[in-house]
Amino acid sequence: MGIAIQNDIQDRASAIAEVSGGVSQWLAETAALLALLQQTIEHVQPNQQAAPEVRQLIAQLPALVRQCRAQVPTPEMVQTWVRVVMDASDRAPL
Repeated sequence: MGIAIQNDIQDRASAIAEVSGGVSQWLAETAALLALLQQTIEHVQPNQQAAPEVRQLIAQLPALVRQCRAQVPTPEMVQTWVRVVMDASDRAPL
């Protein structure tokens, strides 16, 4: 029975690593996209005929994107989240 438990633990660790690795990769790609978006919109000049509200929004966009980038979870945070979700699903009744 000890070997079966050890195999279950290894399978679980492998599943956590696989899922959190995939999510972390996706988040890294999303953060890179946000960085590119931020860099691009920092150089946008609104049309002179744009409404004041539009001009104000365009001025605020780089800071908003920067805030989004700051909130991207780290790989460690993702791994913890995946582990917690898996633990909760193991305890959920069928």
